[in-house]
Amino acid sequence: MLYWNSLVNYNGTTLFIAKEVGIKSLYVFGSGEAYDKLTGESCTLPGGPFKLCPLTNANAKVIRELFPFTRPVSHKGRAFTLGLGDRLGLASPGHLRLIRDLDVFLVLAQQSVRELTLTGRTFDDVISAAVWAVFQEGYRKGYGADGDHLKTRAEVQIALDAGCSMITLDCSEHIPDGLPAVVKFAIAIYDEFIRGTDIDFELSIDETQTVTTPEDHL
Repeated sequence: MLYWNSLVNYNGTTLFIAKEVGIKSLYVFGSGEAYDKLTGESCTLPGGPFKLCPLTNANAKVIRELFPFTRPVSHKGRAFTLGLGDRLGLASPGHLRLIRDLDVFLVLAQQSVRELTLTGRTFDDVISAAVWAVFQEGYRKGYGADGDHLKTRAEVQIALDAGCSMITLDCSEHIPDGLPAVVKFAIAIYDEFIRGTDIDFELSIDETQTVTTPEDHL
């Protein structure tokens, strides 16, 4: 089964995603930069070089490099955004087909460290799944990737290194120390990672052991 929306040409090299015996792979025909950088099983056909590439994180990073439309981007300036958070990395192609003609910016990749631990995934896995979905569907309107409910500097760094375009900072563990502590923590993270970048920034203080008051939210 060939996913026709994925069919694309890069400097004379033809690429597309197809599924055979229940497994999706990236098919690459023709020599050049894309052929050389993507890893997979190579052979030579009468029409020229051919490579069958698995949909790995490493190959997803190459696709992000070669095809800018597959990279997560900021939602700044968008009127409507919708966070979906494909938890298992299987639903994004369907989500894209559903909203393709709507003026909505999708946050396809949206996971917390807790969710990643439960599913045995990484931020690289989550973003790669979104990359392959966008490439498969030929979706070029842009999408976001949210490192959700991040509680530490190290978690923020890991999410950004993976390519997240948005950070949701979970300040709940600092609330027992008083609001000044929360604010100082948020400012420190913002100054170190967000200021001067295109990274979208969101604060979360909802998952606490005590009731979050209106004054807390303010």
